[in-house]
Amino acid sequence: MPARLLSIPAVAAALDVDRRTVYRFIAAGELPVVDLRTGAGRSRVRVPAAGLEEFITSRSVAAPQSAADLLPSARLFPLPSKGVVPRTCAS
Repeated sequence: MPARLLSIPAVAAALDVDRRTVYRFIAAGELPVVDLRTGAGRSRVRVPAAGLEEFITSRSVAAPQSAADLLPSARLFPLPSKGVVPRTCAS
């Protein structure tokens, strides 16, 4: 059975990104493409569905263990302890 090929807008929708981002992934070699160019005209590229699945798998990360893993800024700007009133800048 032939590989299922996805258009750039379909890949962008699947990843919830702009199509320009998809082209950046292609230019960086992170997403494979099939070029369907039939002449000197504009290029018509498609992304194999299996290539998109591999891309998603390669970008997957382990589930976070704590809220600090979800929000890296929580380590940089920890919340004050209970009962502590944060100081504000007064003029």
